[in-house]
This record gives sequence, C-alpha cells and structure tokens, in this order.
Amino acid sequence: MEVALTFGSLGDIIAICQLCVQLSRALGLGRKAVGGSALEYQELRKDLNLFIQVLLQVVATYEAREPSAYLAGLDQATKAVVDECAGLIEQAIQHFGSRYHDSLRAEGSGNKWRDACKKVEWAVREKERLLELREKLRRNTERLTLLNGLVMRKSARVDNATMLARIDEVQRLVSAEASGREEMLRLLKEQHAMADMQAHGLQAVNDQLSAVKQSLSAIAEMKDTLSQIAQVAAGLQVTASASTFLRFIDPTRELPVILVDFLGQE
Repeated sequence: MEVALTFGSLGDIIAICQLCVQLSRALGLGRKAVGGSALEYQELRKDLNLFIQVLLQVVATYEAREPSAYLAGLDQATKAVVDECAGLIEQAIQHFGSRYHDSLRAEGSGNKWRDACKKVEWAVREKERLLELREKLRRNTERLTLLNGLVMRKSARVDNATMLARIDEVQRLVSAEASGREEMLRLLKEQHAMADMQAHGLQAVNDQLSAVKQSLSAIAEMKDTLSQIAQVAAGLQVTASASTFLRFIDPTRELPVILVDFLGQE
C-alpha cells in the first residue's frame, strides 16, 4: 500500500498511524499470537508507539511556530526522517502482507498446514528483518528527537531575535513619532509667535485708528466752531450793511441830539 505523505498536517499523522496499525495486522502480532510472536509484538509496538509520540511532539513544535528560512535546513532533515520511517513501514507491510497473508494472525488463514509452515518460515527467515526494522525505527526516532530539540532551541533563538527586532522597530517608530511631535510643537510655537506678532500689529493699528478718530473729532469740532464764527461774521456783515443803508435814508442819523425844555432852553 502506497501512502503519499506531506509532513505537517493532522492527516499526515493519521496516515502514519494507519501504517503502523497495518504493519501490526500484517504480522498478526496481537495478544492471541502464538509462540514468540507475542514478545516480538510487544517490542515492535513499543518502538512504533515511541515513534508516533515523537512524531506528535515534532508536529506540535512545528505548529507552535511560524515558518522561518532560518530553520529550513532542520525542516528538510526532519521531513526526510519522517518520510524514511513511513517508507520503511510501507515496505514491511508490502513484504509481510504479500508473503504471509493471514497465516501469522491468531485466527490463521483457515489452512493449518500452510499457517504452520509460514510461522516456521517467519521464525527462521524474518527475525533479522524485523530486528533491522526495529533498529531503523529506533535510530530514526532518536534522530527525530534530536532534530526536534534543535528546532526548539533555534526557534527560541529566532523568536528572541524576532522579538528584539520588533522591539527595535517599536523604538524606531516611537522615536520617529517623538521627532514628529517635536516638529509639530516647534511649528505650533512658530505659529503662536506669528499670532502674537499679528496681535501686536493689530493693536498698533487699533491705537492708530483711535488717534485718527480723535483727530477727526477735533477737526469736526473745529469745523463747527468755524461754522459758528462764519455765521456770526455774516450776521455782523448784515448789520453793518443795514446801518449804512439807514444812514442814507435819515440824514439826522448819528447826529448829536439837543434836548430843550418848553421854554426853549437847551
């Protein structure tokens, strides 16, 4: 059975677990197995369970961090180990399944003579293959554990470096913001100074306008006074003209008056 694996998802874990179960079934190494198969099953099951536990830890580590080019080499090495283990299990399933079918199962294939022959063949020919499979599984499990530890350590360093970079970026942004606020404060001060200058200029203009208003009031008063003087002069001129005219009419006008009594005496 060929299973396509793309490391890093829940489906990958399920696929590899299914391969492990299929291997156990192909070997028929259950609790009802006969002969030395039970002990072999226990050892192989421990190796497979340990491999799955380490694989779960690896997946949890990869899901807990963001993809990073800094860890690309470790990612590729980890995936290579997982793919190798999956390939080993697939090869074992194909070999044992095609060679022994159901003869190694506790219930057998139905042909007791054939099952007995296959179990003898298993005991003679497959012990070394099974030991080799277990050894490769243990070795790759150790490699996965080591790689996962390295990934966690380097990931922590990357996280620290990322955090420091983010802190530097925040400091840069805060510094830029502070500089911007200082520039804004400077512009506000300049605008305030210009407003004060304009206020002083407006006050000076207001003072000048007040002085002009007072001057205009004095000119208006002087105009009224001159108008009154002109009216008086005009009246005097009329009076003088009237006096001259009456003098021509009354020849005795402005002559001395002589008063006499009834006896004719002055």
